[in-house]
Amino acid sequence: MVGVFRAADIDFGTPNLGAVDRFLRGEELTEEELGDVDSFRKNCIKYVSILTKPSPHTDFFTDFQRYLMPQYNDLFKEKLKDQKIIEIGPAINPIYNTLRENYSIASYVAVEPFCMGMTKGSLNHSIKEDDFARVEAEETDGLSYLLTQPDESAITMSFGVLNRELVKGSVDVTEFYYRFLAKEIHRVTPQDGISIHLYNECGLISVDKVFERVGFQVEKTRSTNGIIAHKN
Repeated sequence: MVGVFRAADIDFGTPNLGAVDRFLRGEELTEEELGDVDSFRKNCIKYVSILTKPSPHTDFFTDFQRYLMPQYNDLFKEKLKDQKIIEIGPAINPIYNTLRENYSIASYVAVEPFCMGMTKGSLNHSIKEDDFARVEAEETDGLSYLLTQPDESAITMSFGVLNRELVKGSVDVTEFYYRFLAKEIHRVTPQDGISIHLYNECGLISVDKVFERVGFQVEKTRSTNGIIAHKN
């Protein structure tokens, strides 16, 4: 296992995976163990950021409009109203206008590490002048951004980001990154809130299981690959 954790010019050393696993399960750790976890998490962020091959054009944004909105419209109206929305990896298709027009969201943050020029271009072209104060764009990865956010402060969603094939490297490191990400998504999601994610089901990393392990009740979406994760 240790040999896996050396790639992309990042030397993970001998990570304390026992402490990492207990942290991800919500158990208490010593200060030293928390330091081990933080170091390993930073290396996972570097690893995924270096080895990810972004895909700026996907159909998941369309799938949200075509399938999820008709099927879950009442749920979305209840859960998204007056909420801050964090979209991870919008690339060329930020979902802001769809959410503003249909669900009365309070604000929106596009978190995009690879294609920020496309994201800003799409936002600048499509949003109205009086909406600019409610819209932010952050050029960083989803985990790094969520680590800066307060508890129970936002609804998080992604469309085509939680895909194993985007990261051309170790399955183990990628899964740890997704587990860290899911834990932070759970932390920032309001009580009784939801988190929405559409993705390719590749069989290597089970996204629904990753979200269940951090405390979400997971509902697999109909008609398209994805989950609606409920924090009850």
